Amino acid sequence: MAFGVLATVLAGAFHLVGAVLCARVNTGRVMPMVRGVRPARPARRVRRFDTAGWTASVVGALAIGDALWDSRPGASIAVTVAILVLVNGLPGLIVATLHNRRQPS
Repeated sequence: MAFGVLATVLAGAFHLVGAVLCARVNTGRVMPMVRGVRPARPARRVRRFDTAGWTASVVGALAIGDALWDSRPGASIAVTVAILVLVNGLPGLIVATLHNRRQPS
Protein backbone atom coordinates (compact mmCIF):
# COMPACT_ATOMS: atom_id res chain seq x y z
CA MET A 1 0.00 0.00 0.00
CA ALA A 2 2.84 2.42 0.83
CA PHE A 3 4.44 1.70 -2.54
CA GLY A 4 1.16 2.55 -4.26
CA VAL A 5 0.82 5.84 -2.41
CA LEU A 6 4.43 6.74 -3.21
CA ALA A 7 3.94 5.91 -6.91
CA THR A 8 0.72 7.93 -7.00
CA VAL A 9 2.35 10.99 -5.40
CA LEU A 10 5.27 10.68 -7.81
CA ALA A 11 2.83 10.45 -10.73
CA GLY A 12 1.07 13.60 -9.59
CA ALA A 13 4.41 15.40 -9.39
CA PHE A 14 5.36 14.23 -12.90
CA HIS A 15 2.04 15.44 -14.31
CA LEU A 16 2.37 18.77 -12.51
CA VAL A 17 5.89 19.37 -13.83
CA GLY A 18 4.80 18.40 -17.35
CA ALA A 19 1.81 20.73 -17.22
CA VAL A 20 3.89 23.65 -15.96
CA LEU A 21 6.48 23.11 -18.71
CA CYS A 22 3.69 22.96 -21.29
CA ALA A 23 2.19 26.18 -19.95
CA ARG A 24 5.56 27.90 -20.29
CA VAL A 25 5.78 26.82 -23.94
CA ASN A 26 2.26 28.14 -24.57
CA THR A 27 2.82 31.58 -23.03
CA GLY A 28 0.56 34.10 -24.76
CA ARG A 29 -1.84 31.43 -26.01
CA VAL A 30 -4.96 29.92 -24.47
CA MET A 31 -4.59 26.26 -23.52
CA PRO A 32 -7.47 23.76 -23.73
CA MET A 33 -8.97 23.06 -20.33
CA VAL A 34 -9.45 19.31 -20.39
CA ARG A 35 -8.79 17.84 -23.77
CA GLY A 36 -7.90 19.18 -27.15
CA VAL A 37 -5.05 20.25 -29.34
CA ARG A 38 -2.53 22.45 -27.62
CA PRO A 39 -1.58 25.64 -29.50
CA ALA A 40 2.09 24.64 -29.59
CA ARG A 41 3.34 21.10 -29.87
CA PRO A 42 4.61 19.96 -26.46
CA ALA A 43 8.33 19.46 -26.09
CA ARG A 44 9.87 16.04 -25.76
CA ARG A 45 10.50 16.70 -22.05
CA VAL A 46 6.78 17.36 -21.50
CA ARG A 47 5.84 14.12 -23.24
CA ARG A 48 8.39 12.22 -21.15
CA PHE A 49 6.99 13.64 -17.91
CA ASP A 50 3.44 12.79 -19.03
CA THR A 51 4.44 9.24 -19.96
CA ALA A 52 6.25 8.74 -16.65
CA GLY A 53 3.24 10.17 -14.82
CA TRP A 54 0.79 7.86 -16.57
CA THR A 55 3.00 4.83 -15.91
CA ALA A 56 3.50 5.66 -12.24
CA SER A 57 -0.20 6.41 -11.76
CA VAL A 58 -1.26 3.07 -13.22
CA VAL A 59 1.26 1.21 -11.05
CA GLY A 60 0.23 3.15 -7.95
CA ALA A 61 -3.51 2.81 -8.54
CA LEU A 62 -3.20 -0.93 -9.14
CA ALA A 63 -1.07 -1.35 -6.00
CA ILE A 64 -3.62 0.49 -3.88
CA GLY A 65 -6.52 -1.33 -5.53
CA ASP A 66 -4.80 -4.68 -4.95
CA ALA A 67 -4.47 -3.94 -1.23
CA LEU A 68 -8.23 -3.34 -1.00
CA TRP A 69 -9.31 -6.16 -3.33
CA ASP A 70 -9.58 -8.95 -0.73
CA SER A 71 -11.86 -7.05 1.64
CA ARG A 72 -14.00 -4.97 -0.77
CA PRO A 73 -13.73 -5.65 -4.51
CA GLY A 74 -16.29 -3.01 -5.50
CA ALA A 75 -14.63 -0.31 -3.46
CA SER A 76 -11.27 -1.38 -4.85
CA ILE A 77 -12.42 -0.75 -8.43
CA ALA A 78 -13.96 2.60 -7.49
CA VAL A 79 -10.82 3.73 -5.65
CA THR A 80 -8.60 2.67 -8.56
CA VAL A 81 -10.66 4.61 -11.10
CA ALA A 82 -10.88 7.65 -8.82
CA ILE A 83 -7.12 7.68 -8.31
CA LEU A 84 -6.49 7.47 -12.05
CA VAL A 85 -8.89 10.31 -12.79
CA LEU A 86 -7.59 12.59 -10.04
CA VAL A 87 -3.88 11.98 -10.49
CA ASN A 88 -3.92 12.21 -14.29
CA GLY A 89 -6.51 14.93 -14.76
CA LEU A 90 -6.32 17.33 -11.85
CA PRO A 91 -2.76 18.73 -12.24
CA GLY A 92 -3.28 19.62 -15.90
CA LEU A 93 -6.69 21.12 -15.21
CA ILE A 94 -5.37 23.32 -12.41
CA VAL A 95 -2.36 24.52 -14.41
CA ALA A 96 -4.49 25.21 -17.51
CA THR A 97 -6.99 27.18 -15.42
CA LEU A 98 -4.27 29.30 -13.83
CA HIS A 99 -2.53 29.74 -17.20
CA ASN A 100 -5.68 30.82 -19.05
CA ARG A 101 -6.52 33.38 -16.35
CA ARG A 102 -3.41 35.35 -17.22
CA GLN A 103 -3.92 35.26 -21.00
CA PRO A 104 -5.72 38.02 -22.87
CA SER A 105 -9.11 36.91 -24.15
